[in-house]
Amino acid sequence: MVEGGGCGGAKWRRRCIREQKTRQRGEVAAAEGSVESSLQGTFPSRGDEHGADGWYDYTAHTDCRGRPEPAQYNGGILKYGNGDDPNGYKTTETGVLSPAFVVYNLNKSTMYTFSGWVKLEGSPSALITARLAPDNSGTRCIGTVLARSDCWAFLKGGFVLDWPTQTSVIFFQNADRTPMKITTASASLQPFTTDQWSMHQKDTIRKMLAFVRSHRVMVRGHNIFWENQDATPRWVKGLSPEDLRSAVNTRIQSLMTRYRGEFAHWDVNNEMLHFNFYEQRLGANATMEFFSVAQDADPLATLFMNEYNVVETCDDASSTVDAYVARLKDLRAGGAVLEGIGLEGHFSRPNIPYMRAVLDKLATLNLPIWFTEIDINNKFDAQTQAVYLEQVLREAYAHPAVSGVMLWTALHEGGCYQMCLTDWNLKNLPVGDVVDRLLQEWQTGQVAGPTDAHGAYSFSGYLGEYVVTVNAGNTSKQATFSLSPGDETRHITVQI
Repeated sequence: MVEGGGCGGAKWRRRCIREQKTRQRGEVAAAEGSVESSLQGTFPSRGDEHGADGWYDYTAHTDCRGRPEPAQYNGGILKYGNGDDPNGYKTTETGVLSPAFVVYNLNKSTMYTFSGWVKLEGSPSALITARLAPDNSGTRCIGTVLARSDCWAFLKGGFVLDWPTQTSVIFFQNADRTPMKITTASASLQPFTTDQWSMHQKDTIRKMLAFVRSHRVMVRGHNIFWENQDATPRWVKGLSPEDLRSAVNTRIQSLMTRYRGEFAHWDVNNEMLHFNFYEQRLGANATMEFFSVAQDADPLATLFMNEYNVVETCDDASSTVDAYVARLKDLRAGGAVLEGIGLEGHFSRPNIPYMRAVLDKLATLNLPIWFTEIDINNKFDAQTQAVYLEQVLREAYAHPAVSGVMLWTALHEGGCYQMCLTDWNLKNLPVGDVVDRLLQEWQTGQVAGPTDAHGAYSFSGYLGEYVVTVNAGNTSKQATFSLSPGDETRHITVQI
């Protein structure tokens, strides 16, 4: 009897990876580049993740409730316990008296998280914003919630100040400034130092990695650098070339040393066909230097470039397949240890013949190709998304140069980027049904039969890991083997 193959093997899956469903929902972002994995969800929670002893409280609510929950952090520096009574009212820009919280001596660069429950009177529903007025120097939005009159809605947000303030006011108003009566409860304002905030991020990453490791799920690192200036931290933009070079080397070393052996892949430079922030400031060889430092820091990690609109469309002149091939060849010729080609795969209506043609051209580089961020645009209805997703996954899975697929469907408080596998109750949506059905289809499952006169048994199976059980009389023996890409027949001998 032989059992296994496909995406369900015990170790790393190379042919396809799906985002598994867990009882927790959410998305974990790394302090230095996001942690991208094939799991949708967070690790099981524990008490100190809910505001105790300086820990950030990750709790949030998206359902409207009959009564508000207690205030997070016991109200924090608002010190109101259940927070039922704000300490005053503020006249908003619309002339309405809003519940207002006056807070004193807020600090520069401190991370403040604000939360509370909101209910309306006199209107069925409205988008409500919490606003901060620091030292009467204008206002800023610090959180939003779609509130209703028949139940309590949870608002969660926060802010960082660029300067210290003596007196600040937090108040609420309708987003479109229509006058409206607003009631609040269980409000909280909790400060965290930047060191505490960083500690939370690193601890979250550590526990997320432990969780996926325990489930034998492969993890990719995305990304070390992103060439898009709009996605670059503000402090980086002002660095001199010398300081920038030092900063990028520190980043590579810190990331790849800390997570050495944890991430199977790293996207070293993201979207450099469209953007050139680092190349413009550090010279044309900047990316080759990134690869060199990254290879030294973690020799076992597979290093990728990653790009969008290469396979999705031929209407983007910046990212044609020939432009991508030329850039990849230049990097390899310059000595970059480039070991994988990343294709994001943010599809609208897929052009499958074009998709295959692009893959054929990329395959001439003899590098493994991974789809790193597959989704279908949400301008389509759920059923159409499912049809298009199946087309894309079947084509990717069938192409001999494609080594793996990842979906860009992490579920978090704001929903999903373009496409969710499940609803909030973790019930499959149409695209989730497609993924489950294909995972089942692309597994060999269990096959069994008698050996021939020479003691041989033959079968055809999907790539992956297998367990073979041989029964002869009262003797039973098990062995494991794996099927990898190749044209040759694999021969396994089990001694009885």
